[in-house]
Amino acid sequence: MRCPNCGTEASGSVCPLCGASLGAEETNGMQMAGADNGFKLSGMEMNAAMPGATGPDAQPMNDYSNLDNQPYQYDAGNMQAPKKSKGGIIGAIVAIVVVAAVLVWFFVFRENGAKKSEQLVKDYMEAIESGDTDAIVDVVDPDCVKNDEVEELTAAFAMLSSLGIEYSLDYDITKTEKASSGTIKNMCGSLYGDTGVAKKIKKAYICSVDCTMTMSYLGETETQDQDMDLICYKKDGKWYIGGYME
Repeated sequence: MRCPNCGTEASGSVCPLCGASLGAEETNGMQMAGADNGFKLSGMEMNAAMPGATGPDAQPMNDYSNLDNQPYQYDAGNMQAPKKSKGGIIGAIVAIVVVAAVLVWFFVFRENGAKKSEQLVKDYMEAIESGDTDAIVDVVDPDCVKNDEVEELTAAFAMLSSLGIEYSLDYDITKTEKASSGTIKNMCGSLYGDTGVAKKIKKAYICSVDCTMTMSYLGETETQDQDMDLICYKKDGKWYIGGYME
């Protein structure tokens, strides 16, 4: 190696002539030298045009020197999209609750006027058979009941009991149909003396009843058959029995 200061051929780390540092030494046949561009090994020089490659036959490698300044990129084509669920469990539960609510409304809260009317007729007939004035008054609109009528009915039941007259009722509801608006107006005219009350009545049904009354007195029995058409209606949120249809 030539001394960079005086040009003398020398070996080692110090020139024997001028004492200048030679800056390199041979170690196991491999020369190590300092350079302005940084440390390098002889025969394994870093190729600035191809960072990361070494030697004369080295191939280019990826340059990561400016990685911090590059935005993150990914290959969307090689990435699998997440699988989508066909139906969430929460959505399924909500659907079940909605269906259940509709069924509850249909079977419980949805009012069946025909059945209401038939039950009203049954309560009315049972109240007559038992001679219960209060139960009869309870199924009739109080707006169309007079006090003297209630007293007369109570007196009639008391007389039958005092005479020892026994009676029973057998009845059958043969048909139930919706009342027409004309029928409702006629009923309101008879009961209230005002056909305008019909505006308050949203539903009304006519129940056809076959009734047989059996009366016993002093060992004798008599039966009487009567066919009745009883009109039932809903007014101010409550169901009433309005009377007989002629």
